[in-house]
Amino acid sequence: MPRFVEELTLNDESIEELFAHGLDPDDVYEVLRANPKILPNKGRRARRRANHRERWKMIGPGRTGRLLTIIIEHPDHAGRAHVVTGWKSDRGDQTRYRQPGGRRNLP
Repeated sequence: MPRFVEELTLNDESIEELFAHGLDPDDVYEVLRANPKILPNKGRRARRRANHRERWKMIGPGRTGRLLTIIIEHPDHAGRAHVVTGWKSDRGDQTRYRQPGGRRNLP
């Protein structure tokens, strides 16, 4: 499990994914600055993917204070990860964010 994430990369595909969910790169960086909780991505879609263990959820407040879920992949021990997509957190992710457990992003 990654201990922290301090650097994110985005590409055209991930930016389009964010826009499709009403978010933009600034939202992602705001979540990163807000000490997000980082958890394994265990959703239904993730289980169908062969490499789902490489994807993580970064959950934290965005610019408006609303919780956002950002999917990242390939986090490394140097604190780098790639953004895949993101959306406004559903009730399940809101609950996960508020519960103890998982790792807070502590650079």
